Amino acid sequence: MPSAQNSYAEACIGSKGIADRITLVIGSDFGRTPFYNSGAGKDHWPVGSVIVMEKNAAWGDRVVGSTDNIQNARKINPGTLQRDESGTIIYPKHVRKALRGYLGLADDLRFAPFAFNNTEDFSFFNSSNVTTQASAGPSCGTSDNFGLASRDS
Repeated sequence: MPSAQNSYAEACIGSKGIADRITLVIGSDFGRTPFYNSGAGKDHWPVGSVIVMEKNAAWGDRVVGSTDNIQNARKINPGTLQRDESGTIIYPKHVRKALRGYLGLADDLRFAPFAFNNTEDFSFFNSSNVTTQASAGPSCGTSDNFGLASRDS
């Protein structure tokens, strides 16, 4: 049964006729350490997460990237999105650069002062890339770096 929040959001977005034009991005530049510090708190950790959602997206329903059992990001191949020890770790700059390209903003002069120089191109929005990092359910000690979701109508 859908929650009241979801029903409200669907009613608002649906009634405006904009559901097919929304790309929702939820993310963080950092996470929290998987261990407590001496003050019983948690510090910043360089592994964050991003979720990108779009209605009926061909590239959705997959997870890209993973961490090891102590929460260190694993390297992946930017073209295939598969784990690859000669690949690179996904950083927020990779996601933002890919989003600019996907949204048609890569050559927009307003973003020229904020160029992503020397940043690898990741094929996050290529529907032919199949990722295998996701498991049937969460496992203890691992987390995902980048989630792509699609919601059917």
